[in-house]
Amino acid sequence: MITITLLIAVPLCVLLFVYFQSSLMQIILVAQAGQAARVLGLPANKDCLPYSTKCPRPQQVQKGGGPSFLDKIVRRSEFLSKMKSNKGKSKPTSACSCPAGSTIYNVKENKLKGFLDSSKYGKPYTLIGEGNWILDSIGKYFATYWITLRSVLSGLLEGANGALYENFDVNKEPKETGDKFIDFGKFVIVLPLISIFMIVTHTLVSAVSMFVASIINQFLFIPLLIILSIIIFAPLSGITSMYLFGFLLKPDKKGITMKLFRKYGKRYKYCWAALTILIWVASIGNVWEGQNRLIAMCIVGIVPTIMLFLSLMGFTKF
Repeated sequence: MITITLLIAVPLCVLLFVYFQSSLMQIILVAQAGQAARVLGLPANKDCLPYSTKCPRPQQVQKGGGPSFLDKIVRRSEFLSKMKSNKGKSKPTSACSCPAGSTIYNVKENKLKGFLDSSKYGKPYTLIGEGNWILDSIGKYFATYWITLRSVLSGLLEGANGALYENFDVNKEPKETGDKFIDFGKFVIVLPLISIFMIVTHTLVSAVSMFVASIINQFLFIPLLIILSIIIFAPLSGITSMYLFGFLLKPDKKGITMKLFRKYGKRYKYCWAALTILIWVASIGNVWEGQNRLIAMCIVGIVPTIMLFLSLMGFTKF
């Protein structure tokens, strides 16, 4: 029974490994310098959604000074037409140039956003500026915590993009043997190391974020917030850990992850087949005892190895 389970589980684990690295690679590819927060939904601007609705509208100023008289007329007509179209609808409160969010905050649109939407404005951020200094401190605490956590994640992904995949063309397959080794090494060694680093250091980053949130924009409430951080450290770290795993495994809307999964699965299919055979031989061999161990290892390893060799020689395909 264990042998049958391993025969099924090992190939699935190899496929999951390829998919997970494809997902991380997709995230790193789009995390270009200065774009990660906006593209990946990691808002880090305290004046914008989801932390505030008062994000300033970006001003476009012409070289000759201010906008021309014609531009003012056009802008005025656009404003009036927009006001007419919004008649009877919920009133937009403020323009927002924030990353990963709507350009204009709208009450109805905000309610339609999912609970996990990183641009959704709600509690505890609504506690900021309520007049009660305790509630205001709590709101600022959680805003600073998430801003710090997301800023660190954005910086790490942008650094990985610049170091590994700057000016990288997904559709261009490496031709030279050295380029193939580098491409394969990034996929099976560097990307898993980045994943492990993110997961292992997440608890430390979460603790640092809590400490920063306890002292930034705080005054009398600092000692109590430090105590609060100690109390909620475990549950909040657990929540953010699930957030991190969800972020790394979330399917992208454009389907790039699946394209990378198919591309790298096909490009290095012999390597994945060899890895599966090696794990089969090592794991199933340990299940059996005595002479049966050698027989099991031969049965499991020899037939797939022969098929892999014949495929490499061009006699068969898989």
